[in-house]
Amino acid sequence: MIITKIETQKNKERVNIYLDGKFAFSISTEIKYKYNLKENMEIQEDFINKILMEEEQLRANNYALSYLSYRSRSKKEIVDKLKEKGFEDWIIQNCLDYLEGYGYVNDREFAKAFMRDKINMNKYGPQRIRYELYKKGISKEIIDKV
Repeated sequence: MIITKIETQKNKERVNIYLDGKFAFSISTEIKYKYNLKENMEIQEDFINKILMEEEQLRANNYALSYLSYRSRSKKEIVDKLKEKGFEDWIIQNCLDYLEGYGYVNDREFAKAFMRDKINMNKYGPQRIRYELYKKGISKEIIDKV
């Protein structure tokens, strides 16, 4: 298959890829540059699949980062939101690894901050805080330590 056209979308961060004269898929410009995609370039189906999987992973990572931009979240909250959006389990796991690698997700720190906020702002007692943390997917071990 040959890339016959690469067309920038209205959203300048995305491009449409045409293979053999027909629209095939759209990807982010980041992926386009990463793989150095150009017109008249010959590509194989396994390479296309690799690109599309990376595009899906990038979408999940960006969605999770956007979700985290409002407030910190537990791993379970992120997993539930990504599943709700239809992402596959392996993509969700890769996304969690990415977020943990950069320190964006840490259940222990989340639990500490949550506890402080609920004590100071809402005057919750220990049992209520334990219950709320449990609902957010925090492990019993972390809840006991915090």
